Amino acid sequence: MAKKLKVKSRILVYLLTATAIVIIAVSSYVGSNSRKLLDEFSTDLADSYAGQYANLAKSDLNEYMQITRYLKQTFDAHEMIPEDNRRDFYSKLLKHILTENKDMLSAWSILAPATIDNRDSLYINRLGSTILGNFRYIYYRDNGDIKLSEYIEQNPSEVLSGTIFNLVKRRGKETVIDPYYYSYTGAAQDDILQTNMVAPVVKDGEFIGVVGVDVSLASLQFIIDGYQPLDGSYAFLFTQSGKIVTFPERVNIGRDIFSIGLVDEKAGLFREAVEDGRPFSFDTKFKDENYYVSVAVVQIGDSGTPWFLGVAFPRKSILAAASHTYRIALLAGVIGLLIVAFIIWLLADNISRPIQKLTHAIKMISAGKVDKTLKLDISTGDEMQEMANALNIYIDGYISKSEFARKIGEGNLEAQLDDIVQDDHLAKSLLQMRENLKTAKQEEMEKQMQAVGKTNWVNEGLNMFAEILRQNNDDIEKLSFEIIHNLVKYLDANQGGIFIINDDSDNVFFELKAAFAYDRRKYLENRFERGEGLIGSCAVEKKTIYITDIPQTYIKIESGLGSANPDCLLIVPLLKDNKVYGVMEIASFNKLEQYQIQFVEKIAENIASTLQYVKNNIKTNMLLKMSQKQADEMRAQEEDMKRNMEELIEVQEQMEEQERVNSEKIDDLTRLVEELENELFQLKQQSDK
Repeated sequence: MAKKLKVKSRILVYLLTATAIVIIAVSSYVGSNSRKLLDEFSTDLADSYAGQYANLAKSDLNEYMQITRYLKQTFDAHEMIPEDNRRDFYSKLLKHILTENKDMLSAWSILAPATIDNRDSLYINRLGSTILGNFRYIYYRDNGDIKLSEYIEQNPSEVLSGTIFNLVKRRGKETVIDPYYYSYTGAAQDDILQTNMVAPVVKDGEFIGVVGVDVSLASLQFIIDGYQPLDGSYAFLFTQSGKIVTFPERVNIGRDIFSIGLVDEKAGLFREAVEDGRPFSFDTKFKDENYYVSVAVVQIGDSGTPWFLGVAFPRKSILAAASHTYRIALLAGVIGLLIVAFIIWLLADNISRPIQKLTHAIKMISAGKVDKTLKLDISTGDEMQEMANALNIYIDGYISKSEFARKIGEGNLEAQLDDIVQDDHLAKSLLQMRENLKTAKQEEMEKQMQAVGKTNWVNEGLNMFAEILRQNNDDIEKLSFEIIHNLVKYLDANQGGIFIINDDSDNVFFELKAAFAYDRRKYLENRFERGEGLIGSCAVEKKTIYITDIPQTYIKIESGLGSANPDCLLIVPLLKDNKVYGVMEIASFNKLEQYQIQFVEKIAENIASTLQYVKNNIKTNMLLKMSQKQADEMRAQEEDMKRNMEELIEVQEQMEEQERVNSEKIDDLTRLVEELENELFQLKQQSDK
C-alpha cells in the first residue's frame, strides 16, 4: 500500500507518525533521565559550540587552501599555455591572486630548472629567477603595495634546498606550515605571525616544484577571540604539533600547548587524540577555574595535518546555560511537535503540486526532450520556486548551448554564447572548444602556407638543378663544379665538395672533383677509399649522414675574418639503382631543416642518374674513338699492303722483263759461242790442213 501513496499522503503519514513517536519517546526519556540528560546536554551543547566554531575556522583557512589548490591545478596544466608566455602568465596570476585577496601576505612559486619551459638560459640572474634560471616568483605585500622579491639566489646548491620546498616534495601533497614570525622587510618590528598553505606542482606524475600563499594569522586571532558563546568562555587554536596559533593571552601564542598549564594529567590522552586527528574533550583546572574544554578538528584541505580549535567553558556557566537551554528546548519541543502536525498538513498540498510538475519536467529532460514548453511557472516563494527557476535557467541554457554547438558543428566559429553564469563549466568548455578550433584552424592555415612555401622552394630547386644537369652532361669536371656551386648557394650554406667514384681500375676510390667555398672555386687534391672517413663510410652504408656535433679537426670554414667550425655537416651518397656514383659534402653555419635534407637527397638521385649517363657516354665515346683509331690503322695498313703489292708486282714485272732480257742475252751469247766454236773449229781445221 505504501508504494501507491502520493507524495502528499506520504508526508502526512510519515511525519505525523514520527511526530507522535518523538513526543512519546522524549517525554518518557526526560522523565527517567533528567539529571543525567542535563549533564550530557550541557557537554553536548559545549561540543556543538566547539564544532560550529571549528567549522567557521575551517571555512576561513580552507579559503586560502582553495586558492593554493587552484594555483596548483593551474601550474600542473602549464603545457596548455604557449611556452613563450608561461612565465609571464604565471607571474601575473600570482600577482592577481595577491591583489584580489587583501588579507594574504604573499603568493609565490618555486620550480625546479628545465621543468616549466626550456628557457632557463634566458632568465639567469633575472628577477623572478635564480642563478640557474628556474622559475622563482615571490610576490608580497608591503604597506599595501604588491612587490616582487628582488632576491636572486646565487648559490646553485641553495636554490632548491628550502625547508618548505623539501617538506612538500617529501610529503607529495598539500601542506600547512606551522605558524611562525616573519618579516618581508627584514626589520624585526615588521614581524608578522603567519602560516603557509603550500601544494606540490607535478608534471607527468613527477614533482617539479611548489606553489603557495602566506596568510597572516592576526585577523584569525581577532575572529577567534570573538568565539565566546558563554560568559567566561574563550576559544584558542593550535596545530597538530601542539603549537598555539591563537590564545586570549598573547604571550602564549607560539608556545607549546602542553607548556602553559592547560593540560595536566590528561596530557597522554590529549597527545594521542591530537596525533589521531579526532575531536575530544576533557575537564581541567586552569588559573583556579574549573573548565570543560571541547576540542574540535579543523581539517585544512588534504594536508593530513589538521589544526584544532579548543573552547574552554567554565563549568558553572555551561551548566547554567545548559539547564536554561534544556528547559526552553523541552518546552519548545513539545509545543513545536504539536504545531508540526498542523503545518505538515498545510504544506503537504503546496509541496506535492510543484513536485509533480518538477518530476514531469525532469523526466522529459532525462529523455533528452528539452524545449521551452518544459519551463515551469511556480511562484511559491520557497525552494520549490528556486528549483523551478533553476530548472528554467537550465532549460534556457541547454537550448542555447545546443544551438551554439550546432553552429560550431556547421563550421561557424564566430557563433556567440550569451548569458554565461560564473560556474557554468559546460559553457566555458564549449567556448574553449570554439577557441581551440579557431586556433587549430589558424595553425593549420599557417602550416599549409609553410608547406606550400617549402614545396615551392623544393620544386624551384629541382627545376634549377634539372637544367644544370641537362646543360652540363658531357663534362664531369664542369658538371661537378656547377652542382656544388649552385647547391651551396641555394641552401645558403658555406662550403661544399663533390666526390666522384673512380672505378676505372682495380683500385676503386672517391676523388674530389669540385669544391666550393665563399663563392671562390677551389680545386683540391683529395681522395677517399671505401670506408675511409665520413665520405667512405657514407659510400659504404649508402645512407645520408647529418652531424651537428662536428669534431674541431674535421673541417673548417674559412673567410677573410678567419676560420671556424660549421654548425652542421651533411654528407649524401649519389645513389642510383643501389650503386654509389659519388658523395656530396655540405658544411654550413645554419642548421639544415628536414625538408632541405630531403631536397638534397632527391637531387642526389638525379645527379647520380646524370653521372651514370655521363660516365656511360664517356665510355661509349672512348670506345668509339678506339674503334675509329683501329679502323684508321687498318685502312692505313691496307693501303700500305696495297702499295707494297703494287711495288712487288712492279718488281716482279721488272724481274720478268730482266729475266726475258737476260734470256735473250743468254741466247745471243749461246749463239755467239756456238758461232765462235764453229769458227774455231774451222780455223783449227784450216790450220790442220
